[in-house]
Amino acid sequence: MTSPVSTMRFLVLLTFQLLMLSACASIPQTELRIAQTALEDAIAAEAPRLAPFDYQHAEETLNEAKGLIADQRYMTARHLLTLAASRALLARERASTHQDQEESLQPPEKTSPSQEKAPVRSHSKKPGVRPSEVKTTHPSSPSSVEPPPPPPLTLYHVREGETLQSIASQQKVYGDSLLWPLLYKANRDQIKDPSHIYPGQELMIPRDLSDSDLSEAKETARSSTTFPLERATEPPSPAIETAL
Repeated sequence: MTSPVSTMRFLVLLTFQLLMLSACASIPQTELRIAQTALEDAIAAEAPRLAPFDYQHAEETLNEAKGLIADQRYMTARHLLTLAASRALLARERASTHQDQEESLQPPEKTSPSQEKAPVRSHSKKPGVRPSEVKTTHPSSPSSVEPPPPPPLTLYHVREGETLQSIASQQKVYGDSLLWPLLYKANRDQIKDPSHIYPGQELMIPRDLSDSDLSEAKETARSSTTFPLERATEPPSPAIETAL
């Protein structure tokens, strides 16, 4: 004969399971609202332009979750909505970081000619010098002011068929394929294997590197098996080119 305690325990467990099933069977309205809000915040931070790779993942995950809700697969949709919110948050953070870097690279505003102070003319007469011989200085015209140099490249958009080695060898990046470890080290958050990068990724290009940083990167490339050494060679020095 079943004891009253066992019966009570069975009823409690049954009630708990029914509550869990009821929660899973309901539409995840809260999770959907959170994911949509996170995606809207990412759009406001210009993630579609500054972090397109992460934003696309978040948007696709949210759309997939909406499809599951339409099919009444609420439990799986609830997990996907949580993942979509996390990806949207990551896209917003990376977009904000890229935006701050773009603003820091903006050249300083030029002073308009009207704001330049006109030279003070001296009316004192120097002995032996006629007024017509006194030279008056004029402010330099805007056309004579050289434009500021372009900001250094800090972001690189990966294209089809490119590798870290081929990107590092480009003149606008480093001009040396042996420096590919610098790209890998600076983008560890989105590159798990240095031999596998994908079109659409935006890589950070480290600048203002010391000689020790360059030497360390080259030593790492020489000892690495990711790219064969015969394909990752240093460009010949000017003295060697002259001898050849």
